[in-house]
Amino acid sequence: MARKSKGFGELQKLQQRKQAEQKGLEKLQHKVESGAWGNNFAGMIANPKGEVKMSEVLEAFVEPYLDETHTYQERKKLFTLAVAAWNLGRALKPFDPPQPSLKRREPNRSKSPF
Repeated sequence: MARKSKGFGELQKLQQRKQAEQKGLEKLQHKVESGAWGNNFAGMIANPKGEVKMSEVLEAFVEPYLDETHTYQERKKLFTLAVAAWNLGRALKPFDPPQPSLKRREPNRSKSPF
């Protein structure tokens, strides 16, 4: 019998991990929806297709600094700092309400007093 490659085994583990993660999210969603606040979360989409996951965005955000971390605790602090920075940036971003467009009025030349 042929041996499976190391890459195949890693791919299989990754797929199993994703399935377990999805099952856990579905279980949590069901628990929240059946609770007292369930109406507020009805129809919530956990992982919309085609959208980038927030975890991937955070990984890209801290990637330049990952080489500076050597322990789990240091990485955890780095990601915590990244989340705080992200949230502060969003909270402090000024709200720009849509402005009505101001059109320049052309002078009415047809009604000349002369």
